[in-house]
Amino acid sequence: MNSLYFDVRRIVKIKYLPSFKSDWHTHDFFHYIFVLNGTGRIKISDIEYIVQQDEFYLIPPQTFHEIASYKDFEFTTIEIKFFLDNQKIIEHLINLPHKIKITDKKIHYSLETILKEATNKEVFYHQIINTKFADIILNILRMHEYENTNKRIYTESNEVYENSDATYLGDVIKFIEKNISVSMKTAELARIARLSESYFCTVFKNKFGISPNKYINKVKFAKAKELMLFSDLNITQIAELLGFSSLHYFSKFFKKNESVSPHEYIEKIKNNIKIDISEE
Repeated sequence: MNSLYFDVRRIVKIKYLPSFKSDWHTHDFFHYIFVLNGTGRIKISDIEYIVQQDEFYLIPPQTFHEIASYKDFEFTTIEIKFFLDNQKIIEHLINLPHKIKITDKKIHYSLETILKEATNKEVFYHQIINTKFADIILNILRMHEYENTNKRIYTESNEVYENSDATYLGDVIKFIEKNISVSMKTAELARIARLSESYFCTVFKNKFGISPNKYINKVKFAKAKELMLFSDLNITQIAELLGFSSLHYFSKFFKKNESVSPHEYIEKIKNNIKIDISEE
């Protein structure tokens, strides 16, 4: 990691086709989205935004979110996923509003330059990417400080529970996401939540709107699409990684949720640009 503490791990230029919808999910990294063109929807925590060109969306780690396009519209983004090793800057980023309108064309140009550096991978490209991205973020922070000198910044909560009965639901969600490849029983999740099985199912459905089993399937489905888009694993490997007993069962599960087969979905997204950043 360089002296600016930014470590960009993935850069994606992606077109979200009409009627696309991701699942409700989180990451352990920062996920920043710049809208190049088009319109769609991004929901972060409990707030849904209608996205427009030149908007910048900031999603901190462990923040639930989903991305969706409208039935008759598509939109294109540049997305950067990164880690940060500076607590002071992390605190400033977490206190930023999730949506920022970017009027400075230099930032747009810098993002395109970062994408070009990642594509060409010439000598010192990773250091240049980190430096340019640090410049973008620090300028956004400076701009925000100027605009809010006399204002208190409102920080949205990203807790996954709201009352005493659901105190341990956060532990359940973390357990599900870390153990998505193994079979899970409701009784096991109820023990983690420190609730009886029947009461746990009631509390869980009141919070998330679906049963624990359906939630697990949503997490599996979201992870399957993420692996198809961002990994080099083939469909058989993805099915095995997610704990499916056979490729046939995985394909049936995927088509039920996406209305197309895994192979058809990969064909649909194959023109998206995705670039991993790593040291030579």
